[in-house]
Amino acid sequence: MSDITPIRNRLEAQTIGMCQVLRSWLRAGPIQDLDPFFISLEEATVDLELAQMSDQEIEDWATEWLARVTSAQEEAEFGWETAQWIHLSHYTEGSSGL
Repeated sequence: MSDITPIRNRLEAQTIGMCQVLRSWLRAGPIQDLDPFFISLEEATVDLELAQMSDQEIEDWATEWLARVTSAQEEAEFGWETAQWIHLSHYTEGSSGL
């Protein structure tokens, strides 16, 4: 019985890997249609909502989404720059006596 567990684990890992590849291909565009089994509930809900929106509603939704993405990117960049500045100022202050 103990021989079944490693084989099953390998099979599960391979299945998960294949599903992830198929999902990424669907998102990237090489494949256009895929069993809904591979699409998350959140993605399916958003797709359904978008399908029921007017062109103006979709434009407003996309504009808001882009603003959130840009804001998150700026926040991440600002956080990184601040961390670098603190790191560099620490070493500059510490090396002034050398």
